[in-house]
Amino acid sequence: MTNLPHIASRVFHTPLMIDSKKLAAILAVLAPRLGLEPPAVEAALLGEQRSRKPYAVIDAGVAVIEVSGSLVNRASGMDAQSGLTSYEQLGN
Repeated sequence: MTNLPHIASRVFHTPLMIDSKKLAAILAVLAPRLGLEPPAVEAALLGEQRSRKPYAVIDAGVAVIEVSGSLVNRASGMDAQSGLTSYEQLGN
């Protein structure tokens, strides 16, 4: 695979809305190819251990919020009816 830096930039240091199990699967494949240690199962499943508060604040004031549906960069009125949520809508 010749496009590993591009793929890595799409996964790391980028806000993602992804199920923790799906992220663990992606990292298990990418980590060895990028020369990284495969993630520990406990770390990959950390999101599963959140409390049931409306949100949780973790390191450095970062909040973990629950989102239903697919998260997209931009959503129009019709997209919202289809279950899409934009990053902008999360801030409101």
